[in-house]
Amino acid sequence: MNKIKFPFDMKPMKSILLIVLAFGSLLYSCTKLDSPYVTVKSRTIVDTIMDWDSVNPIRRVLLEDYTGHKCVNCPEAAVLAHNLEDVNGGRLIVLAVHAGTWAIPSTSGDFTADYTSPASETWNIALGVNSSDPSGMVNRKDFGSGKVLLKDSWSSAVNQVINLAPDAFIVITNKFNQANGVLSSTVYTKFLNPLQGTYKLILCIAEDSLHSAQKNNNIDVGTVPTIYNYNFMHVMRGAINGAWGEALTTSVNTTHTYLDRFTYTLKSTWVAKNCWLYAIVYRDDTKEIVQVHRKKMF
Repeated sequence: MNKIKFPFDMKPMKSILLIVLAFGSLLYSCTKLDSPYVTVKSRTIVDTIMDWDSVNPIRRVLLEDYTGHKCVNCPEAAVLAHNLEDVNGGRLIVLAVHAGTWAIPSTSGDFTADYTSPASETWNIALGVNSSDPSGMVNRKDFGSGKVLLKDSWSSAVNQVINLAPDAFIVITNKFNQANGVLSSTVYTKFLNPLQGTYKLILCIAEDSLHSAQKNNNIDVGTVPTIYNYNFMHVMRGAINGAWGEALTTSVNTTHTYLDRFTYTLKSTWVAKNCWLYAIVYRDDTKEIVQVHRKKMF
């Protein structure tokens, strides 16, 4: 891949951002989301600076596993999601969304860990999951009986979309400062087809290798009724630019690169080396995802 060259020097950009924010410009935004986890400064522009010929044109699919540490069937579903991820060799990306009744932390005892986030709870309600754990969505697509799928339908749904030609590319570049926990990222999106509708970009953080208690009823997965040192993977930690993200375009132009630059600070309790930045591009009215990508902090 060719080295990406940025058309702007970041130091003057910071000054411009502060000035424009003071006058309430619509081109820039500074928001605090999932407080106190992240502070975001973002700017979306259109440019043509990426060598897209060097990018592998594949469709990546998002499997959202709605789960909770008090859900006895969820460890079995997590194994299924992991196996599907392995089989599809990087083309399937899993996000474990802890939300609803079974994810509520206890005030004492074994289940005090809190893996929920405001965005997770918003999605759980708005997309109709409503604690029907373990449930999932594949690209938030309706496969004929609704978007929300029981785990036994995940494999079939993935197989229906995983080999389709991609409608968009996503490239992520991350620069992480380990001294202060600040991540500076750029997300590039290019549409391959002239899709109709408004398309938005959600940016969120997931963390691997979190350990605490998980209820379980399948002896083949772990101890019953509780796995006391369960390894939670792909845990949705928070949405950087809001639960529904921000608009990329209301009129897709396949000759443009849609560019979003931002910085934020990870929460001190997150282990940065285990964290991923997820970028999700979807159609606003249907919520169906057209492309997804993720990249480690460093």
